Order: sequence, then C-alpha cells, then structure tokens
Amino acid sequence: MVEDRPILVGVDGSRYSREALRWALAEADRRDCAVRAVLVWHTEPIVAAGRPTVVGAGARARTDPAPEYLRRLDNAIREVLDEQDDPRLTADVVQGATTEVLAVASRQAQLLVLGSHGHGRLFEVALGTIAQSCVRHAACPVVIVPASLADREPVLAAERGAAPLPLTYGPGPLL
Repeated sequence: MVEDRPILVGVDGSRYSREALRWALAEADRRDCAVRAVLVWHTEPIVAAGRPTVVGAGARARTDPAPEYLRRLDNAIREVLDEQDDPRLTADVVQGATTEVLAVASRQAQLLVLGSHGHGRLFEVALGTIAQSCVRHAACPVVIVPASLADREPVLAAERGAAPLPLTYGPGPLL
C-alpha cells in the first residue's frame, strides 16, 4: 500500500541537513512515498544603538531575506540530487519558529527527519535543542541522522572554517 503522507525533512543547507535529505529520499524509496523538504527561517528585530527612528523603534532589516533562504534550499537539493530531478520531492521555505513549524507540519507527515549537527562532545551526549523539541512535540516518529554520516561528505568551500550559523538571532535558518 502506498503511503499518502510524505516524509518531512528539515533542511538548513548544512552538510548535516543534506545527509538527512539523502536519508529521507532513500527511505521514501523503501516506503514508496513523497518527501517534503522544509527550511525554516525567522527575523528577529535588530536593535539600533544611538538615535531612534522616526517612530521611536529600533531599525529593522529592509530587505526580505526569504530569497536568500530559497536559494540555500535549492542549492542543498541540487547537491543531494546531483542536478537530477525527483518528482517525489517538494520544497518549502517557511517563516516562523523552527520547532513550531516542524511540529505543525509533522501532523501531515509519516516521519520527520533531521540532521544532527556535529559540534563536539556536548552534542554527542545530548541532542540539540531543536532536535529535542521536535522529538517531544512532533506528531510522527522522528529520525535524527547522525553527524558521522555527514562527516563523510566532502566539505564545501563555503562551509570550510565557517562558524555554525546562529540559532537564536539573525535572520538565519534555525536548524
């Protein structure tokens, strides 16, 4: 029987999330189902130091960062699919709080797949806060793809020497 609910995968453009997407696509082959890749972003207010604006509030970013995250999601998908197309895969960029967006989306999914960020021993002992929250609040089973699988992937030039993306301020991806 073909499952009509997709496998949901959180993507942030990192090699860890690309590995999660690879895993989700392979699992979708086994389950004969679709995959929905989601990149979640949010914008925090930027606090301005010094002179207040006309309305008395701090300055905010003037450009919409969504196109940047759409490109990031598209690039991650292209790398995983190696420039091929996969009709089972749909992709969305969603603004909001990551755990809330993924928890709501998990109601229509049969599985939620996340990549584990390899940030050292602390993350080996305990799951990150996003993963922990998703495990607690998702409406479907959650798979955390280990960082060791992604560590086998060649590091992209853009990721070499780069610090991890911030999780709580930005604009920035939250996975």
